[in-house]
Amino acid sequence: MKLLSWIRTWLSGLLFLAAIATGAWLFAQQTPSYRQMADLVRTHPAVAEQIGSVTDIKLPFFGWGIGQLNPSYNVTAIGSKGQAAIRSEFRDGKMRNAWMTTASGVPVPLLVQQ
Repeated sequence: MKLLSWIRTWLSGLLFLAAIATGAWLFAQQTPSYRQMADLVRTHPAVAEQIGSVTDIKLPFFGWGIGQLNPSYNVTAIGSKGQAAIRSEFRDGKMRNAWMTTASGVPVPLLVQQ
């Protein structure tokens, strides 16, 4: 009986942590910094040149982070001609760095530190 209680407690804790992580992931996609990054990806000419018109931006479950309250995002931009990995970093509420890595592994700066 003790074993079942222990397992139930651990499973409840794991479910709680999964719910918190899912909520944080959903919240990260609603922030102003995420919208700023998504707007840059959708409108930047270098992105359009490499992957075509952006049709979707996917944020992996662990594709974001907050260090000292400065968010960073690792997303996949999907376009009409292909896809590319995009990384952006924010500091003090402003995007400081953003770059795209093409399918061939070539890094392309989208925004250089200001």
